Amino acid sequence: MSILPSSFSPNKIGYKKYLNAGGGLDYASFKVYERRTKSEIEKELSDRLYNAMMHHYDMAIFYQNQGDQEMSDLHMTTCDIRAKQHSQFGK
Repeated sequence: MSILPSSFSPNKIGYKKYLNAGGGLDYASFKVYERRTKSEIEKELSDRLYNAMMHHYDMAIFYQNQGDQEMSDLHMTTCDIRAKQHSQFGK
C-alpha cells in the first residue's frame, strides 16, 4: 500500500502523521509535494496567461491615452503574444 503525501497537511504536524503512517519522503520533499490536481494546475496557468494579457492591454490603452505610442505598441505586442499563448494552451 502506498502512502500519498497529499493525504496530509503540508506542515510539521502533517509530516509527523505521514511518517507514522509509513511515509518515506524527507521533510523538504514532503512540503513541496504537489497537492493540486492536474485540472487545477491547468486552470491556474490559463488564468495567469489571461490576466497577463489583460494587464498588457490595459497598459497599452493607458499609454495611448498618455500619448506615448512607443510604449503603447510595446504593450500591445506583448498582449498579442500572451493572447496567442492563451489560445494555444491546452491543445
